[in-house]
Amino acid sequence: MKYNINGVDFSKDVSKRFASSGAIDTNPKKSAALKKGCVEVVFGGHLLEELTALLTGNAKITSHGGAKKSPYCVPKGAIDYKLGKGVTKKKSK
Repeated sequence: MKYNINGVDFSKDVSKRFASSGAIDTNPKKSAALKKGCVEVVFGGHLLEELTALLTGNAKITSHGGAKKSPYCVPKGAIDYKLGKGVTKKKSK
């Protein structure tokens, strides 16, 4: 399902909200081929909870204020993430 999120604009929004670097990849070599018009967005930092809160519009998922007033409304089940090598998921509080 398509959610009409512009990858470049999303990357800039996340970079501003969470003081993180973001990169856009239209042809990732180590991933399955992307559908036409889709991009892969890669962020530096451990932002899994923050990005989930921002994308779902549920700021209660994280205590970081950057997730408030989200313009996005993506179902949590539609979010796919891949942690970098050696990175572990944060333990739930």
